[in-house]
Amino acid sequence: MSYIFGKEKWLTLYRKPENRRKVWIYVVTSDGQDIFIDKYDEWLEFQDYIDSNDLQIKKIGLQFKSNVVQHEVEDAEAVYVVRSVKGQLNSDTLQCYTIGLLRDGEVSKTFYIVPSLTPDIKCVDDFESCFKEAFVYNVRQSETI
Repeated sequence: MSYIFGKEKWLTLYRKPENRRKVWIYVVTSDGQDIFIDKYDEWLEFQDYIDSNDLQIKKIGLQFKSNVVQHEVEDAEAVYVVRSVKGQLNSDTLQCYTIGLLRDGEVSKTFYIVPSLTPDIKCVDDFESCFKEAFVYNVRQSETI
């Protein structure tokens, strides 16, 4: 895990030339910590961090350079972040990130074109049609023994 904690530490890393064109996943946790994630695979492990520190996600977003988009998580059961692509016949393929919030079995999603973070498609999908590994849960999942 190589999460970046705090805006000052993020700025120090961001100033390096190799980091200037990255899109960062931006999280604010219930302890007020700003966390930046630069590798998508680390998002897929973020549930472990949340659980081991007994935290919840309060805000989720993306950052490219000084452009930030964020969503208040409020009462969402889980946060959904996934990379995707959008293509059309005879045009360029667009790289995207999708941010979604799970409430009552439905995921409200916004697709952002990267790196500009331009919002594109907004939709609501059923939980079952989403990639389960891309969810980080605020509501603890319990097992019946």
